This record gives sequence, structure tokens and C-alpha cells, in this order.
Amino acid sequence: MASTQASSGPTVGSRIESDEGVKGVEAYLARDWDIWSRSLGMAVQPVLAQLADELPALRAALFCTADGLNLCTLGVAEGDVGRLAALTSSMFSVGAAHRQAMTAGGAEGTTVNISTGADHTVLLAVELKGVGHFVLGAYAEDIQLGLLLVKARGVAERIIQKLVIGTG
Repeated sequence: MASTQASSGPTVGSRIESDEGVKGVEAYLARDWDIWSRSLGMAVQPVLAQLADELPALRAALFCTADGLNLCTLGVAEGDVGRLAALTSSMFSVGAAHRQAMTAGGAEGTTVNISTGADHTVLLAVELKGVGHFVLGAYAEDIQLGLLLVKARGVAERIIQKLVIGTG
């Protein structure tokens, strides 16, 4: 995966202060967030690396909690990881809220796409039963949006298969 970032190695996990809560994840994870976030990130990292191998146009990928805490990134400068995770969560939340306001249904299956010409960012909800709600983000240049969507959905499914407790 070629990257325009200063540091494109994987970044896993996130730290929180003891008085902060982790929303969107089960309580047993929130209690030991520093350990769990690193463990979840290490489990997801090979899946993101596989996406990078399959999709040479990929420039960055991110897996974070629904409230914007990083679990794993690829192709993102280390100093930008926290900010990008927060932005990813915020953009997805706005898109999901918009969908809920415009339709009678819920936010299930919401996908947020940000495009400029042939460069696209795709944000997808990933629900891990027994774990919590997460967001997968993928940014690729000079690619068809449909191809990026299909690949990102495949990654989301692989993450679910790998991480849902009791299934794999």
C-alpha cells in the first residue's frame, strides 16, 4: 500500500483516562479498555493488511469504536490517528442520524461515502455482538466507488467472523 502519510505502519489500541467512559462497547471491555483496545486492534490489523494487499489503490484504513477511539489504522501518520478516529466516528454518526431522520428505518446498514473525483472514503458500521459498535473506514485513490464499497464490506464481514465471541 503506497501512502502519502509520514508514517504508514499499523497503529493499534487507544488509551483513555480512568474517569472517561468508553461508550458503545460492553462493560467488561470498558473496564480494561487499554488492554482490550490493543487486543482488538491486533486481531483486526491482519484483516486491514489483507485489504491493502488486495487493493493497491488503498491509502488508509481505520477501525475505531463508535465513539471515536482507535483500534487499528494503516496508512495514517501516528500523530493523526486520534483525530482521524474521532472524525471518522463523528462523520459516521452524522450520516446515520441523517438516514434515520429521512427514513422510517433505523441506521442499520448505513454506509457513508465521501468522494472527490475518483478518490473515495467509505465508512461502514460494524456491530460485534457481545462486544459493541464500531466503524470501519477505508480511503482509496483513483478507484471506482463500487469496488471500494465491495472490498470494505468484505473486510467488515471478515472482522465480524473473526471477532464475534463464540464464532471464531
